Amino acid sequence: GTNRSTRCKARLVDRRQIRNTSGIEEERLVIKTTLMLARQKWPIEISLANRDNMGFDLILGRTAVRRRRILINPGRSYLAGPPTTKKSKISGRKKTR
Repeated sequence: GTNRSTRCKARLVDRRQIRNTSGIEEERLVIKTTLMLARQKWPIEISLANRDNMGFDLILGRTAVRRRRILINPGRSYLAGPPTTKKSKISGRKKTR
């Protein structure tokens, strides 16, 4: 992790018991958002966990890319191009004052 935080809003979809990488079950909040990868977009569910002490901010599981005709090469990086730094807009949400 990089010890940074971003405030955003998302609709809570569920609370689920999810087994962490140590094999211990923990309750996590689940949200739905849009994943954009290689100029393709689709809805995915994300379980939220504190990843401050982890190497990556987000890990995509099999279900996030299933049925999308995507081949993952774990030995290569940025095959779809470098990540964008443009701020994304949460769909269906408008800023209110």
